[in-house]
Amino acid sequence: MSSGVGVNDQAVSVFQDLKLKKKYKYVIYKIADNSTEIVVENTVEEASYDDFVKSLPENECRYGVYDFQYEVPNEGQRNKILFYTWSPDTGKIKQKMLYAASKDALRKKLDGIYTEVQCTDLSELSYEAVFEKVTRMTRYPFDAKKCDNDSCVFESKEVGGLQRDSGDGQCCVSDPVIHRNHCILS
Repeated sequence: MSSGVGVNDQAVSVFQDLKLKKKYKYVIYKIADNSTEIVVENTVEEASYDDFVKSLPENECRYGVYDFQYEVPNEGQRNKILFYTWSPDTGKIKQKMLYAASKDALRKKLDGIYTEVQCTDLSELSYEAVFEKVTRMTRYPFDAKKCDNDSCVFESKEVGGLQRDSGDGQCCVSDPVIHRNHCILS
């Protein structure tokens, strides 16, 4: 669904500064008052996650990009760039519809986003909820490069159909996320 709302060039260049130069901790985007384009509302160089949450308006929609930092036990510090869609329950219906219809225009221009976080209230925006989502996506239940079962079979749209292990115990899927999501051990 497209709303016809465009993306301001500065919105993309600021994202690149966050991603490549680590210049910003987060960026807040909004749809301009004339509803023609998505623009940068705010950039912040150093801030906590709580500061990011507090910067979102209570009753208005926004998009945000945040450089999410977290600790993995025995593995160290990690960073993931997350895209947020803030559409509070208390927001106006027309505005929520416009933001929902315009999201893909911005999202497609921001290459390098790890995942999207859709939030309608503070509980969905909490550090704990986002941490759970991020870590759930990066857990691997077993070594994806070696299957214990030589009849490893998976179906994957990413790889292009039904694939089978070659019999040497080496899985046909080198990407652990695809393997975890699509491998069926029989």
